[in-house]
Amino acid sequence: SKQGCGKTLLALAAALEMVVEQNVYSKIILGKNTAPIDKWNYQGFTTGDTEEKLITHFNNYISTLENIQDIRGKSARNGIDMLEALKNRNKLEVLDISSILGTSFINKFVIIDEAQSFDIHAMRSIITRIGKNCKLVLVGDIGQQTLSRLDSDKSGFYAAIEWLKEIEESAHITLKKVHRGSFVEKASKIFDDNIFS
Repeated sequence: SKQGCGKTLLALAAALEMVVEQNVYSKIILGKNTAPIDKWNYQGFTTGDTEEKLITHFNNYISTLENIQDIRGKSARNGIDMLEALKNRNKLEVLDISSILGTSFINKFVIIDEAQSFDIHAMRSIITRIGKNCKLVLVGDIGQQTLSRLDSDKSGFYAAIEWLKEIEESAHITLKKVHRGSFVEKASKIFDDNIFS
């Protein structure tokens, strides 16, 4: 799904519903590739401890929490305060994907953001961490492929969509309508037409 369709918003809203309101899962895990493009290891490019560095990469979730509050008609709260409140209640954890090896997730709602930024080997590592009573949601856009040496059909995200579609526990959803505004839809089309023509 292209930018502005609400991928992140829908994934996080579903996670909040299933974890905070219905207690189907114990915790939301937000994972993202925090490495520079085409690299696995990352820690030294921002100030602060590991937690502060990770928060730098999850600003989209901070604004998304604010947008969910707005859509629900609830009083506006600062997104970072909501993120911190969820973390303090042990309902949310941010995860640097480069440290995922050796991890097993049990009873978690796992959201992997910018899934198009992972190669096939990294995607396999992510998918094979999922344990009992887990939901894994990969959020991404093949059109925003960031692996410069790979064609879009060689990415880990593409592999997850195409190779796993025969497994009954998996599903793929493509969102097509841009909700961010008509300008974004028009501008994206102009860029895509010029870049990919």
